[in-house]
Formats: sequence, C-alpha cells, structure tokens
Amino acid sequence: MSEKTTGRKQAAIQWLKDNNTYLILLVMIIVSAVISNNFLTAKNLGNLVKQNSIKGMLAMGMLLIIMTGDIDLSVGSLTGASNVLAAVALTDWSMGAGTAIFLAIGVSAAMGIVNGFFIVYRKLPAFIVTLAMMTIARGFAYLWSGGRPISVSDPVLTGIKQSEFLGLPPYVWFFVIIFAIMFVALRYVPYGRIIKAIGSNEQAVRLAGIRVNRYRFSIYVITGLLCGLAGVCSVGRIGSASPLLGEGYEMDAISMVVIGGASLSGGKGDTLKTLAGIFIIGMIGNIMNLMNVSAYWQHVIQGVIILAAIILQVQTGKKKDR
Repeated sequence: MSEKTTGRKQAAIQWLKDNNTYLILLVMIIVSAVISNNFLTAKNLGNLVKQNSIKGMLAMGMLLIIMTGDIDLSVGSLTGASNVLAAVALTDWSMGAGTAIFLAIGVSAAMGIVNGFFIVYRKLPAFIVTLAMMTIARGFAYLWSGGRPISVSDPVLTGIKQSEFLGLPPYVWFFVIIFAIMFVALRYVPYGRIIKAIGSNEQAVRLAGIRVNRYRFSIYVITGLLCGLAGVCSVGRIGSASPLLGEGYEMDAISMVVIGGASLSGGKGDTLKTLAGIFIIGMIGNIMNLMNVSAYWQHVIQGVIILAAIILQVQTGKKKDR
C-alpha cells in the first residue's frame, strides 16, 4: 500500500473519530424515523426540542466543569431546589414574580459559589463536595415545599410556556441564547480557551501568570445560575413545582457532555458536539416513548451509551499517544 493511500486511510479514520458524535446522531435520526412514523412529525420534533432545552442548560454548565477535569453531581438538586423556591416564594411567601425568580436563581448561584469555594479554594474533591451539595439542596427542596407539589398560576411564569415566538416558548429561546454565548466563548473568547487549557495542563496555565482559581471558581457560579434558570423555567413549563424535580438530571447532563466527546480527564469539549449529545440522549427517551417501551430501559441504554463513549475516548487517546 502506497504512502498516499495510507495517508488517506488514516485521514478518513481520524475524520470518523472527530465526527463520531454527529454520525451517531444521524444514524439515530434515520433509525428512529424507520421505527416510528411519528418521529419526524412537526409535533414530535417540537416536543423533542422543548423537552431537552431545560436539561440542555445544565449540560452547558456541565461542559465547562468537565472541561476543567472536574464533575458536578449537584446540578439536578440545584434545579429542584430553585424550582421549589420560586413556587414557594410566589404562593406561600406572597412575593412578586420578579422577586421570586431573582431569589430562586440567586440561591442556586449561591449554592454554586459554595461548591466553587470548597473545591477551588479549600482543595476538596469535586465529587465529594457536589455530592454533599446534592443532598443539601434536595433537603432544602423538601423543607421549603413540605414534600408536596405546588401549583403555580402566576401569569409571568406560566407565560414561559404559553407565549411563543416562531412557534417556540421562551425557555427554548433561553437555551438558544445560552448555547450561542457558550459557542462564542469557547471558540472565540480568551475565557473559553483558558478553561480548556486549565483542563489540559493547569500547572502550565498557572505558570503563565493566569489566575487559575478565578476561572475555575467562575464555572461553578455560572453552573449555579444555569441551574436556577432551569428550575424557574421548569415551574412555568409544568405549571407546578415538586421537590422530586431534577432527580437524575445530573446523569443526563453528564451523559450529554460525554456523548458530545468531552473528556472526563479535562481539556476537551465542544458546544456543537454537546448539542448533538443533548439530542442523542433526548432521542433515546423520545423514541422509546413513541414505542411504549418502559422508562426503566431508557436508563439501561443510556448507561450503556455512556460506557461505550468512555471506552471510545480511552481507545482514541491511547492510539494518539503511540
């Protein structure tokens, strides 16, 4: 085999590795369309976008954290806590909609600040700190709600679902804006390049005179804000709040980011691929719902996909190192 042919073969293999997330998404779209005639309908595709926009907000925050080599297990509970707090502030504490929204997002951001403080400045493992915060935030959700679901009829929050622009509700457009900001930040702004560099070689970034701790701390604050926004949007989308909301969201967010090609060891991640990962995970549940398959199988398949993605990452990394 000539060197030219070998080079083309290697280039093709590398292209497949670099774009495997998009290929998986394409295959899933084709398979889903073949399996169910309802998959490509406007109604179902609209539901797919709506159902995954809120989790997509969490995935954007998780992307930043995983790119630095850390992980956040508290995002689901922060979302649940802010979801309940917004509803309780409106119904039980008689606050205005603006104040309730600000309080819910602010408290979620404060919990992100606590995460960042102990992880970045007290050098505690992110896994342990966020696991503790997951329990704390969920406990607050039950305390504030008394363990009961809370109905919300405030026109400002219900408008998050009922009002539409170009056929999509506001919370979808919130996600679009967040995605656009993340895309620009990670590709064209020094902040994004520094975040990625920290995950690749934190010590080198530190020696370059960059204040690494500030950047690492900021991503937990950003993630807390996104969780708060997701929680508030969930109140409007569902029309009620529940202390159970957000359970398992952390695994969904991690799955979306990992399927999107981000490395759990840090230094690698992309917003477009994460967006593809968001819809890959979303489509698993969507097509199974269309086929009336038990929701429990969704967790099994999602776990298998995560494992396969990690194995692919490890194998790809080994080949590059040779």
